[in-house]
Amino acid sequence: MNKAKIFSLATILSLAATIPNANALEDGQKFKDWTGKCETVNGSQLCTISQAVTDGEGRPQAAVIIGKIDEKIGLAARVIVPLLVNLRAGLKLVVDGEQIAHAPYSYCDPIGCSVIVGLDNKLVSKFKAGSKLTVSFIDMRGETSYPVSLSGITSALNAL
Repeated sequence: MNKAKIFSLATILSLAATIPNANALEDGQKFKDWTGKCETVNGSQLCTISQAVTDGEGRPQAAVIIGKIDEKIGLAARVIVPLLVNLRAGLKLVVDGEQIAHAPYSYCDPIGCSVIVGLDNKLVSKFKAGSKLTVSFIDMRGETSYPVSLSGITSALNAL
């Protein structure tokens, strides 16, 4: 994927915006472990689904945000992890023990470092059929992994 397209995907997802939502996802709507977020931008309702991962003390550790870029590109996920990761190592996504993606970091900002992953039909099917997504990266402690529940993901994706 060329740099301009990655930047475009990152910009769109960083604003938590997608194309107008035809399935009437409501802002704050819960889909088990996933939450819908909608904003009105230039008169259009734009929606994503997301899940934040926290540690035992409630501090944010990672987040997964999924939105529809457009009808041609389809869905994309923005995965945000803490700063101070090994940028060269990239980030791995694993569903129920099977690695489904290994992607480079797109950018880092004060919130954390982000990876943008296009979700083709094969990856979406794996999300829908799975029970746990694991986000793995290398930081100062070595390899670090966080579980992300896929409970409710099918309904959430269908609502986008």
